[in-house]
Amino acid sequence: MLCSKYRNPRGFTAVAGYHIHLLQQKTPLEKVWGFGPNTVALLTKLGLRTAYDFAVRSEAWAEKLLGKIGRELWGELRGEAVYPVTTEEKSTYFTVSKCKTFTAPSADREFVLAKLLRNLESGCIKLRRHELRARSLLVALRKKDYSQDTVEARLDRGTSATQELTPVVTRLFERLYHAGAEYRATVIVLGRLESDRERQRELFEDNVRIEKLERASAAIDTVNKAFGKHKLCLGTALFLNQHQPTNRDIQPWRKTNLLAGETERQHLKIPRWAVTV
Repeated sequence: MLCSKYRNPRGFTAVAGYHIHLLQQKTPLEKVWGFGPNTVALLTKLGLRTAYDFAVRSEAWAEKLLGKIGRELWGELRGEAVYPVTTEEKSTYFTVSKCKTFTAPSADREFVLAKLLRNLESGCIKLRRHELRARSLLVALRKKDYSQDTVEARLDRGTSATQELTPVVTRLFERLYHAGAEYRATVIVLGRLESDRERQRELFEDNVRIEKLERASAAIDTVNKAFGKHKLCLGTALFLNQHQPTNRDIQPWRKTNLLAGETERQHLKIPRWAVTV
């Protein structure tokens, strides 16, 4: 995790296990993958400066402060292979989760809901791409102080249609949202996944409505494949620009100067020099 970027792109770095602490002492928190600006600010406030400062704390402390990701990063920094390296394309899923941290915490209800529903759209797109459907969903709202409220719902039948899940997610959002509270992230977890390739209709299902939702989803996927992800999306996307801009909103030059055929989400992993010859 640290060696992969250390002294790039000039060479390969290998660190013996008994020297890990020396590298960590030279590595500031912001250089650790998984520590965003807000997390770094929180850890700095608690007196931490380097990866070593975090690794020498207890596992229970890391998990209490940052949750599951804190425990896993603590393990990685102590030399444990928490995130195994796999070269094969992933083909099986137990859950599909989407989480986005805001560039600045927000107390704007419409904006927070819009971010949550955007996560739902992204999750449903992934379900359809892998021909899956979900029979449960979990919604979580993470506040500025890292506390989190969560609620889960079981569905009567499996689905991957965004339009079908939107009313459910909105109702769960209303149960969790606290007016005036500042939120930093929204989370959607689609679970109890099953294959969407074969389906047996229930006797009392509204088959006409289900077929309409499936055709609508197929049409959305066709348009977005041709013109870009989320080009056709829920109307709540209009509220996504209602946030306080920060320096994290500024895109790198390489992402705004694309080669022919590249898109915002798909581009060649090669450097470019911004010089005129």
